[in-house]
This record gives sequence, C-alpha cells and structure tokens, in this order.
Amino acid sequence: MEALRDRFNSIKSLGDLQPYLIDTEDGESPTLEFKSLQGYSFDKNNVGDTMANLAKEICAFLNTGGGLIFWGGSYNKTTSQATISNASTENLSDFLDKRLSIMVEPAPKGVDYDWIKDNDDNRALLIFVPRSDFAPHRVGSWTIKEGEKAKEKITGRYFQRVGTSSQMMSENLIRAMYLSSGHIPTISIHTELEIPTSHSDVIYLKTIVNPDSYKFISQYHNSNQIAIMTSMSKVKLNGFDELNRFNAWHEIHCPDPSVSRKSIYPKDTEYTLLTSSILPNGDTDFDRDQEIIDGNVHLTPQLFSRIFAIATKSTFACDAVPLVIKNRLYILGNSRYWQYEDYTTTRMAVLMGIEEEFNTEIYVARPYQDDLLDDRDGVVAMEDDGRLRVSEIVATLKSLQEFTRTE
Repeated sequence: MEALRDRFNSIKSLGDLQPYLIDTEDGESPTLEFKSLQGYSFDKNNVGDTMANLAKEICAFLNTGGGLIFWGGSYNKTTSQATISNASTENLSDFLDKRLSIMVEPAPKGVDYDWIKDNDDNRALLIFVPRSDFAPHRVGSWTIKEGEKAKEKITGRYFQRVGTSSQMMSENLIRAMYLSSGHIPTISIHTELEIPTSHSDVIYLKTIVNPDSYKFISQYHNSNQIAIMTSMSKVKLNGFDELNRFNAWHEIHCPDPSVSRKSIYPKDTEYTLLTSSILPNGDTDFDRDQEIIDGNVHLTPQLFSRIFAIATKSTFACDAVPLVIKNRLYILGNSRYWQYEDYTTTRMAVLMGIEEEFNTEIYVARPYQDDLLDDRDGVVAMEDDGRLRVSEIVATLKSLQEFTRTE
C-alpha cells in the first residue's frame, strides 16, 4: 500500500489527481471514489445519510486494497477532469475528526486526509484509506436519527470494493474474512473491444484483469466469451431466429494454455492479461460463418461487414474469490462509422438502470449517443429513421440471457 500512500502524498491540486482518473462514466477507479456534497448535505434531515454514505466507502476500502475518497469532488464528463463539487459550508476535516471513530467498527487506523483546492479557492477533502490489518470492518451503528433513508441500509453492514463501486458483502464472505486473517482478494476480469480508426478490418479483444493489491494468484478459473450480432431489432425473446448463429456465445480460446493461465500478480491498477482479435478471413474454408482459430475470431467477410453489436462475458473465480461475472454490450453500429477519427463507444446515464437490471455495462457508439430514442414510455418513431431504441437494447439483453453457448 506504500504506492497508494505515495500517491496521496503527491496529490496537492486537481491537476495532480488527473492521471488517476479512468475512462468511465464517472471517472472512478478501483482505488478512487468521488463524493459530491450539496448545500443541504449537513442539515438535520440529511447529515445521517451523508455520514453513512462516507462510512460505506471508508469501510469498503479498509476491507479490500485501500483507496482515495475525493469528498466534495466529482467528475466532469464533458472535460474528463476532476472538479470541486462542494456546496456545503461544513468544515469537512473537523466533521471527520469528530466522527471517524464511530463511523466504522472496529475504529480504523491510518486514515489520513488533506484539502484540495481549485483556482477559485473552492475546497474538497481528499481522504486516504489504507488496507486494514484488522478487517473485516463494518459501518458503525450510531444512534443519529437524522437522515434515515440511506443510513438504515448502510449502518451495521459490511462493504467491499468491487471494480469501481462499493458493494455489500455476503455472509459467507464475511465469515471467510474472519477465518483468513482479514483479507479476501478482490479480483475480476472483463473483455474490452478496441476498433482502430486507422483501419476497420480488425476488432481487438483485450482481456483485462483488475488484480488484488496484495494477493498473488496462480490457480484460477477464467472464461471469456463473445456473442456477435448483425442486428438488434430482429432479436426474438421466445426462440431462435435467423440470428442464432451470430448471437450464441463462443469461447475465446488462447492458443497457449500457459498464457491464458499465467499468474495474476498484485498491482494497484488493471492490466491486460491476454489479447485476441475479430477479423475477416476470406481464405478460410468455413463450415460456419465464424470460427475460433489460434485464439482469434475469424468471420466471413460478409458477416464481418454486417457486425452491429458485440457482447462479452468474462468469468473469474479462485479458491479465495467467489465467482465474478462481468458482462458488456458494445453497440458499434454500421462498420462505416468505425473509420471516423472521433469514433468512440461510451456508457450513457440514461441506460444505467438497464445496466443494473441486466448486470451488463452498455457501450454505445458515438453516432447514436445524441439521438438515442427512449421509447419506454410509449414514444414511437418511424421504423426506418435509423435511431437506436432503448426497447431494442432491452430486447437484446433479454435474448442474450436466454441463449446458451453453442459449439
């Protein structure tokens, strides 16, 4: 954790924080959390919630690999920068000094904090939370009555850091932590897509691991699958149709088992575990429209040119980590878009509820981001207007849940 402590010591301004932001909807990482504050955050009706929400994040970092909380800060999606978002008049350091010992049980050790200012002298508190040697910790059960809405769901409970969010721990995991000297590794794997704008005849697949900060893992289970779709609007919910060859799950095999099972080493940041690609192959004598050859997905040129969306599913488990499944849906659009220099895929706030419902991160290509049709409330459009509909995304996710892997 010395590296995280050094990182905290080196951050003296908003600019110093910038290198540690990652390209997500909220800029957060497994070791960085933003918590904005409103003008009413510390009034008598909300101070309990404010205190509980902060205690939850402190607890989660103590129970995993440690982290930094930017209390009174947020992420500006437009500028991709951290910003001060503290509309309160509370002295945050005094508030934390007086309450930290009751916010988390057992009382944490090694928590530190310092002020961060912007050019207008607005201030937020950067809080350093180390990995605890006395885990598991839980949020305290204080008797403050104000602001019960969030407090009643948080106080007295155990939390851990999973990816970029803090989640409640299961009873089995809590028990395991007590029996394993307080530290359960938090490791997950996901598959990312990358389309180089310089040429559109290949799609790269990167298997990314979010490692534990301390635990070295040599024996584990990892499975990475993809589903390729040429359309969204034709997906049926109650049976197979003409797309079943394209949206069935296919395992991505690495040609060298020693590579696919190479050890996962401790690190504070994610890194690439293995790579492969999706590419057209006109020379291969396909029995089907797609084949896995040497760990790469080979498609007929006709199918490759018709790709509209790709789903990925990655699973990870080891003796110390229960099964973690990471699902993503990339809505890429027509292949002619891929050649645009500003082509990107981004998560959208309007789809966050759907992401939670289907446990899937949804990445939408730039051409559809400004013109996405949210038709869940009966809004309709011309059938051929070219707009992406939220109902189509939901139908696709439901269909993907029903399809099983085929050979």
